[in-house]
Amino acid sequence: MSTSINTISGRHRQAFVATLLTGTFTMSISQSALSTAYPAFMRSFHLGASTVAWLTTGFMLVMSLMIPVSPWLLSNMKFKHLFQSVVAVFALGTLLCIWAPSFPLLMTGRLLEAVAVGIIFPSYQTVMLTITPQERRGAVMGVAGW
Repeated sequence: MSTSINTISGRHRQAFVATLLTGTFTMSISQSALSTAYPAFMRSFHLGASTVAWLTTGFMLVMSLMIPVSPWLLSNMKFKHLFQSVVAVFALGTLLCIWAPSFPLLMTGRLLEAVAVGIIFPSYQTVMLTITPQERRGAVMGVAGW
């Protein structure tokens, strides 16, 4: 991971943490918020519940596959570029979901969101622990988890 993250101080650290947590929180909402729209998707795309459920199943599968990739990405990319890329992939996936005229495009958007979430979740925890002094890590992770 880039050493520049370790040198963040004061207001820059607070802004960095706020941005990181806001992005992570926004992405975490996408995990569970979709299930309430299943009946509308079933009507719009004329599909059964078992097909529409793949929006969640596929999401969880891709997210789970991306989690072990995130340490490698953190080690081989500057965090700023990684974070910007993850937000861009998530935004692209969300836009696809919003404007999807068909179920396959909706599913594609959902899977792009899953790629981003699978990378950002373990990454934000690693970065938070890296930039926090050891004696404050418990409190910071408690606030971050809250």
